[in-house]
Amino acid sequence: MKQIFKLYRHYLKKLLKSWNFWIFVAFSIFISLALPYFLFVFTKKTIPKTISYKEWLGGVLIPNLIREQGLSGFPSSQDNWKEIASNFWQISSKRILGFAFTFVFLSPAVSALISTPPQDGEDKTVLSIASPIKRDDLVISKILSLFTYFWMGIFLTLTLPYFFYYCFVMGFSAKVIFILLLTTGLVFPLLLFLIFVTPLIFFDMLGWLLRVLFGFFLAILVSLWYFIKIVPFKNETKEIINKIGETFSSNFLVIVPVALIIGTLFLYLYRERFRKKDF
Repeated sequence: MKQIFKLYRHYLKKLLKSWNFWIFVAFSIFISLALPYFLFVFTKKTIPKTISYKEWLGGVLIPNLIREQGLSGFPSSQDNWKEIASNFWQISSKRILGFAFTFVFLSPAVSALISTPPQDGEDKTVLSIASPIKRDDLVISKILSLFTYFWMGIFLTLTLPYFFYYCFVMGFSAKVIFILLLTTGLVFPLLLFLIFVTPLIFFDMLGWLLRVLFGFFLAILVSLWYFIKIVPFKNETKEIINKIGETFSSNFLVIVPVALIIGTLFLYLYRERFRKKDF
């Protein structure tokens, strides 16, 4: 356990030193928190002087965000727990299914820990210098550091901005804030990591091209889904498509088992291939 913790700190420090992490976080926080204020100042001449920044956020920006994200509404304390969690799940899943998150934030990190170390000899160096170490120690430490990195990205670019919106604009609601912190701060990052990141890890080990292709697929998945919905299918087909979408957007009795199955499968495949690799 001590060796795993040492390796975990080593790999996590390597990820956090990367330029793409800080550029992406700074850009995302700017987009989420600073840009709205600059937009308000820029458009102030076109709106009544009596409207405050808070009123503008709640009356203009947030409704536009809701429409863009295809949500039924911004969660409120009047909604039940399932509706609030469902809205946050849709926001969280769409956050990682994007070009910026996949290619600027996630893909380079996966490559830095999975395919690059065997090529540049880092894994061999760690095995020989920090012994005694089992290969499983390397696997576990890499997965834990990647998950921490992934969690930090979601927390800094999703949880904190939405925490700000609720406390500043919507008014503090203990119920909504608790669900926000529990879901986007813990549960959803784990589910999203198992569903989307574990395949990326395995594909990256097979080859960089597979990682790029799978990353590209993730990046266009939301657009692909909206495109499928506007295709003029028959009514029966439309109903099936909508049911599939509703199932994976709100039914956690389906989402959780699917995440466990996908995550377990690809982590097992990655572990077995790593154990057989010749250093």
